[in-house]
Amino acid sequence: MCRRTNLRLRWPVVGCMTEVLSFGTFENAPASVDRLLKKLSVRGSPVSVCYEAGPTGYGLYRQVRAFGFECCVVAPSLIPVRAGERVKTDRLDAIRLARLLRAGELTPIWVPDETHEAMRDLVRARESAAEDQRHKRQLVSAFMLRHGRVYHRTKPWTMRYRRWLVACGRRMYLPRCRVSGPGSGPRRLIEGLAEVAATSRIPLTTTGSAILLSHDR
Repeated sequence: MCRRTNLRLRWPVVGCMTEVLSFGTFENAPASVDRLLKKLSVRGSPVSVCYEAGPTGYGLYRQVRAFGFECCVVAPSLIPVRAGERVKTDRLDAIRLARLLRAGELTPIWVPDETHEAMRDLVRARESAAEDQRHKRQLVSAFMLRHGRVYHRTKPWTMRYRRWLVACGRRMYLPRCRVSGPGSGPRRLIEGLAEVAATSRIPLTTTGSAILLSHDR
């Protein structure tokens, strides 16, 4: 089972459907994983590896497959859980995964190649930036409305709208802020939010989006 920094190895006992041997905890690093795979290869029996999908990505999956072992990545939401099993720890999760893998009850997810994974990261980064931009624009709009400043044109967040924001910030009477330092205070808040909201953009090709959507469906 894979976590952010460590791996917990559990090995099902042949001929027993319940017992699982523990091989300890290992560092989730390529060199450490390589030494672990070499130790497992000397056992002579076929080796199958599984771990939960998470923030570590698919580097472990590719390393295990390149070594010649079978490997599958399982989504946490697809792991069968019996009624009453509410305690979740690394040790218990590793034992549960070993038993389910031996019983063939795990449903692996599709693992993208490195090119597709890079495109997926780009799309997610753009979505995160777009959501951050939308939130910052809402903050600016709500702040201006609270102070009675209304933009009367139909299309906001143009260069004209940005100049209007700067002009409003210069004319508005804002109380002094106790935070010391150059550029501090509510006026600096307006200028900073307006700058982020107006300039936060990440280009993305339509071809890359189409490739990603076709596989994720």
